[in-house]
Amino acid sequence: MSTQQQLDDHIIERYTAQPTRLPAELRRQIEHAWQGAPIQLYALADLDQSLLLSETWFALGPGHIAIAKRDSEGWEVRSIARSGIEALREAPGLSANTLTILGAPGEPALALLRYTHRQRRAFENIRFVLEEQIQGHERSSWTPTPTACTPRAWRGRSGMRRRWSPDGRRP
Repeated sequence: MSTQQQLDDHIIERYTAQPTRLPAELRRQIEHAWQGAPIQLYALADLDQSLLLSETWFALGPGHIAIAKRDSEGWEVRSIARSGIEALREAPGLSANTLTILGAPGEPALALLRYTHRQRRAFENIRFVLEEQIQGHERSSWTPTPTACTPRAWRGRSGMRRRWSPDGRRP
């Protein structure tokens, strides 16, 4: 991680009192509940029902989603099978958005998450994956490896094109 990124993270944590990453102990707890399945994407739902700052994490795995709220004893984690998700509704607002995850028609919402615009990008990524699944265009999870990326370039997290060297190592 670059010095600039570390400085940015420090400023965000200091002035918003919000973590910049999913806490390691929460990651372990969710992955344990999923029998070792990894968390693929996560986002911080940083508002509660009163639109006050809070800490609720939304995690996406290969077969489940998890909503984790901090309580007095640690984390209250609720896991939902992705196969039960039938629709998503997003309600944008001036200072916050609401994502509603719906199951069978006529049933109550599976989850309701409120977040500030600062968290929008992370939620858009998760929403895209879930919408693709709902539409029947589920993409298999693929992690680039040196042998898989040798013949062509791919875009990393920064959006920059990266190319592996012919022997399978990063340049």
